[in-house]
Amino acid sequence: MLKFFKSAEMGDASNKLFFVGLGNPGSEYAKTRHNVGYMALDVMIDYWQAVEKGSKKGAYQSYEAFVDGRKIYFIKPLTYMNLSGKAVQAICTLYKCQPTDFIVIYDDIALPFAKIRIRKQGSAGGHNGIKSIIEAIGQKFPRIKIGIGDERDGKDLSGHVLSKFSKEESQELQKVLNSIPKIAESILEKGIDKAISEAGA
Repeated sequence: MLKFFKSAEMGDASNKLFFVGLGNPGSEYAKTRHNVGYMALDVMIDYWQAVEKGSKKGAYQSYEAFVDGRKIYFIKPLTYMNLSGKAVQAICTLYKCQPTDFIVIYDDIALPFAKIRIRKQGSAGGHNGIKSIIEAIGQKFPRIKIGIGDERDGKDLSGHVLSKFSKEESQELQKVLNSIPKIAESILEKGIDKAISEAGA
């Protein structure tokens, strides 16, 4: 599969773009720190009034919208976090796309709470969802990281990322999530390098 992507990168740039928000399906995981990717995608779906296209073989939930005449896809993996790569792989098989067609949005425990960082590519940084995607398509996909902080208060790592936000945190987080569509617009209009430069990180 990586061989396919290597050759695809030498061809014409794709006009497809998939925003993938990472999270775990199910009401018990809703509004937890590990699901900020889902939350960001919900804001984007609402902002662009994206149309739901249903799930594909139980691997992911798909939404579509036209932004400046370009079809944009919004994807929620339904495979649970540790198997997020299976959902991305299913999309690649269906649309014959390449890593740079994806922008993955996810939580980052290494970032201060409510901090956003854009990266063109990189390692998993200990995030199991990103690790799964890298195993499927390699490291060369852009990502938007949303900081969830590392104030564990005695919890282990799993307990922290699966904990819910306080009322005060939720209010602050919502402001950050509301900025995601503008960041996405910057990427669409100016490219990932310019968006990174403007973000200043």
